[in-house]
Amino acid sequence: MAHTTLGITGATGRIGGAVSRRLEERGVAHRLLVCSPHRVASHVAAANGLLDAATMDFADPDRVLRGPAGDGRVAAVARADVVDAALAVLFDPRGHERAAYTLTGPSALTLDEMARIMTRVTGQDHRYEPETLDEARASRAGHDPEPWQVGGWLSTDTAIASGELSRVTNDVETLTGHAPRSLEDVLRGA
Repeated sequence: MAHTTLGITGATGRIGGAVSRRLEERGVAHRLLVCSPHRVASHVAAANGLLDAATMDFADPDRVLRGPAGDGRVAAVARADVVDAALAVLFDPRGHERAAYTLTGPSALTLDEMARIMTRVTGQDHRYEPETLDEARASRAGHDPEPWQVGGWLSTDTAIASGELSRVTNDVETLTGHAPRSLEDVLRGA
């Protein structure tokens, strides 16, 4: 890969930014492909170690997970596992041509189960509060999101509710050689 320049999408986001930082650490030439160029300088400069030092912000300041996810399950994957899998493919692309992977955590959890794990690990009470779609739109308005972000949040919750995100795969371990991190692992900083 010594003469290859890689293109990284979403480099002002958490995962794309983490991939970019890891590539830079390894001295790999890469180009940032972003929608908001004005965010690059401040984000990249402030992002040193962001992935490893990020605090978990799944819940609102009152430690409540809200959304129209119902009793659906999600096999959420840790950001660090996505970064590890991306780098495994980037650094050894043989055998990955035209391949698609579904990266998941080790188990599919309901948001209520996630809240209980968060309570146990952090020692602070967390809870899940189901919302209707209209309630979810209203509760997210306080975050001053871009219109597309609200749609993304709501579609994720409704996909959880419908069971679309409940499948667990072994793709993280296949690509990285390590088991996927659990929510408890992520919260403990593992």
